[in-house]
Amino acid sequence: MNFPRFKGFTLIEVLAASAILASVLASFVVYSAENLSLSRNVEILVRATVLAEREMERIKQALEASQQGRIAGGLSELEDHFLIRRTLTSIHTDLTRIEVTLGYDTDRNRVLDLSEELVSLKTQHATRN
Repeated sequence: MNFPRFKGFTLIEVLAASAILASVLASFVVYSAENLSLSRNVEILVRATVLAEREMERIKQALEASQQGRIAGGLSELEDHFLIRRTLTSIHTDLTRIEVTLGYDTDRNRVLDLSEELVSLKTQHATRN
């Protein structure tokens, strides 16, 4: 008895090809998710840097205008869960050290933990008479 010979793939071959395709797609999905997370972290870091630089310039301008009383020290919230800590230290009668630390409040407790700090800028400002 002669059985007709069909051309095509066997069930084993189809299952093996499906498994290979599934593993490739799964690795692509994992890679995309990691890339998306990294992109979000970079976006937060860049935004924190811009906010810290902007705040540093605002403090310098206030010191130039002799409005040191308008500069609030301590911790405050800026926008979108970014927290900022400003520290002004008088080194000499005409020299002030300025430190701005900015972080992202990931746990939303309005406390800037060390693990949440992203950017720390330090400079000195000399008052011109």
